[in-house]
Amino acid sequence: STRKPHRSAVVRHRLGTSFDDDEEIFFAGTSKSLRLHIVPGHGLLGFLVQDFEEKTLTDFYLWNMGDGADPRMVVKAADFKIVPLLLKDDRILAMTDRDAPNLRIVQLRPQSCRESEFVDVVPTGDSAIQGSVVAGERIFVSYIRDLQTQVDIFDLSGRRLGQLPVNPADTVRLLG
Repeated sequence: STRKPHRSAVVRHRLGTSFDDDEEIFFAGTSKSLRLHIVPGHGLLGFLVQDFEEKTLTDFYLWNMGDGADPRMVVKAADFKIVPLLLKDDRILAMTDRDAPNLRIVQLRPQSCRESEFVDVVPTGDSAIQGSVVAGERIFVSYIRDLQTQVDIFDLSGRRLGQLPVNPADTVRLLG
């Protein structure tokens, strides 16, 4: 197949077949300022499209791999940071700075005819979120408070369950 410069698209390739037979699933555009990221899920794929023109704008689409429908828009032309995570029960969590200079973790709830709801799971606080990771039914969120790393533990609904013990002399980086 002929490759086109700056074409951002997602294609489905079946192993053992010719690349000419690939099926285009999602087309983001042809601008060299676009970046397309795939967000993996369980039966779902997310497509995060960032346009780095004068101002960075982000779109987020969700595609159900089993129903054959086109990807549907969840967030359109966001001028805020958004880092989505697809959970196995089809919930969408995202870290964002929308209305939260210190970041917050929200559940995105797509709406059929209007903007998606952003429901706080871990609200913004007095210290900036440094990182987060979901492990099983827990969300681990790291902060720097009083020059020390603190890791708070939440359940998936946002109920604070406690704190991970951290030696005051240690630095912690959460990797997901």
